[in-house]
Amino acid sequence: MHLYRQILIAACALPLLAACADPPPASLYHDAGRATPQKIAPRPDYPGYGRAIARQPIPWTAESLADDFIDLQFQTEWGSPHKNLLRWPGPVDVALVGPELAAYRDDVAALLDLIGRSAPNLRLRLTDQPEAAEIAIRTAPKAEMKEVANTALCFFAPVAMDWEAYKTADAKGEASWDGVEELTAVTVFIPETSAPHVFRICFIEEIMQALGPGNDLYRLEDSGFNDDEVHVSPTAFDLLMLRVLYDPALQPGMSKTEARAAATAVLQREIGSNEQRRPRSRTDHDADFQIYHYYSDVRTDPQQRRELLDLANKAAAHFAPDDHRLGEALRSEAYFASDEGRDGEAVRYARLAVAHFERTLSPTSARLARTRADLGLFLLLDGSYVEAASAFGEAEPWLAAHAKEDDLANVMRLRAIALAQSGRSGEARKIAQRALAWAAYVFGADSRALSEWRKQFRDFEIAI
Repeated sequence: MHLYRQILIAACALPLLAACADPPPASLYHDAGRATPQKIAPRPDYPGYGRAIARQPIPWTAESLADDFIDLQFQTEWGSPHKNLLRWPGPVDVALVGPELAAYRDDVAALLDLIGRSAPNLRLRLTDQPEAAEIAIRTAPKAEMKEVANTALCFFAPVAMDWEAYKTADAKGEASWDGVEELTAVTVFIPETSAPHVFRICFIEEIMQALGPGNDLYRLEDSGFNDDEVHVSPTAFDLLMLRVLYDPALQPGMSKTEARAAATAVLQREIGSNEQRRPRSRTDHDADFQIYHYYSDVRTDPQQRRELLDLANKAAAHFAPDDHRLGEALRSEAYFASDEGRDGEAVRYARLAVAHFERTLSPTSARLARTRADLGLFLLLDGSYVEAASAFGEAEPWLAAHAKEDDLANVMRLRAIALAQSGRSGEARKIAQRALAWAAYVFGADSRALSEWRKQFRDFEIAI
């Protein structure tokens, strides 16, 4: 195998390459023997970083948004229904428990400020008294968390307890969301040796869901309540859902019928009348299941993966022409072709996916930026270095605008390699230096990933 293909395939643990098959057991992005958290580095400067957060357009009708709201509130992501509306009845205090989390206080404070400004009836506060907090964030051993929830990066439970107490309660079936009818306490657990960007992603996702919307719906292109890792920061849709949930017209304990009527009225007031608004496609169940498992179960054998993708494609044929899942099916086809070494086919499918998102999404879309980065990867594997560098260059500023920091760092790394392979060594060196600064921020200043990236650049004869 050519050197650069070996190096690129070794990056499969990143969300950018989420569909890669069988990553090596000892990933350079997961220090298997690490006993302490990575050293935190400052975030490098990037013009326009974060400027697209919470600025996505919301083209949907109030009735369609109310359907989304109900599906997020009354169903859990593992399929169990809630009988009544779950919402905190009063102010919500959030606590970071343990010295290893103190370095992330500003990140959590910024998140709470964003949510509070978007949902003014929800009173949020960061507290130093975990025993009195409604939401407590704790760390736990990664291996033990995997035993409890193998596919979860992090998770939250309706309890107020540390990890040892939670294990005991979980073993007795006393820490489940099944049957929960009111919010009284939530604990978020994050693996204690996670990379810095994992901590930041988990804070956002778990706090947002701990406030009420506990489901993930793949039909939601414009949401972090989706589980496809496109939106890692709160979107305009996400914040609207929280604004509706904490409007005085909705109250904890409401039935689904009561909540739908109240949510519809609030949404009609919030978004106003607009003849251009349209309903969101809801023919999603088969594709939700199949595409989700195609992405998440990366160790399924090729024949099973092909069958899953065929089922997803069959379901996608019923979607509206502008549905994002049509583009995601093409993106999946690109990764499947690449896994089998059919790089030309991977490029073709990736181009089709990019074209679909260019037709149907905003030019500033995080999904479009991610798919352009995918196209760059497949062009690089196919030996089209100049075009690959261009695709990465188009994706980079919008990955930064959406604060997709891990994808941003990796795109810089791949762009530097593409530039070096095309003979532009001076540009490659500058981009490689930026990539290393971002890798320190994303993975940790003393991470294995950072040292491996330095080695990779030397292998490609990029002077750093």
